[in-house]
Amino acid sequence: MESPSIKFKKELSRTFSRMLTLSSTASRQGELNISNGIGFTSEQVMQIESLSSDQLDSVAEKYIHFAKVFEFISIDNVLLANILNLVSSDADDAKLIDEMLTRGACGNMMREFFKFRSTQVANRRILLNITPINGRITHLTLEDEEAIYKSWMANIDIEDVRFRMIAVNEETGISLAHIYRSVKELDRNKINSSVKHCA
Repeated sequence: MESPSIKFKKELSRTFSRMLTLSSTASRQGELNISNGIGFTSEQVMQIESLSSDQLDSVAEKYIHFAKVFEFISIDNVLLANILNLVSSDADDAKLIDEMLTRGACGNMMREFFKFRSTQVANRRILLNITPINGRITHLTLEDEEAIYKSWMANIDIEDVRFRMIAVNEETGISLAHIYRSVKELDRNKINSSVKHCA
């Protein structure tokens, strides 16, 4: 049974052989961007062009055998970190979208937080088997408004508004659509109060 390190070198050899082949094909067509990007000299490019596919496989195998493998693979750690964070964030957003829709998020809410169009919201609700919200959402009772306000203020330490709204939903059982509208109304009242004081 081959060890993981031997398998790794064999896979690198195949990859490098494909790189050599692509470089050779591109240079014959007058495109040197691949060769230049890899770092081949003009003399090496001409030599690579003259070799058969079997010979390129042999070159790749010998190169990987003698080369310091982890110098052959040069990782841009800053770029990789950014990409990993981006992909992880996208995956987290996908889960959050489904959770918020399940908790009764409205179209305006999904548009603000995720740039979702109405058709995207509708399609996602169908996939999640969620009954669509038809027409205007019903008005809250004074007791519900008070419950939202108390829970909203109690969770002030949660910086991400989306998670803060979910916390309010968990504590009150009121749908995210109602919570979203109520919080928007609170924000408007704050702005109006501030304007009056400035005047």
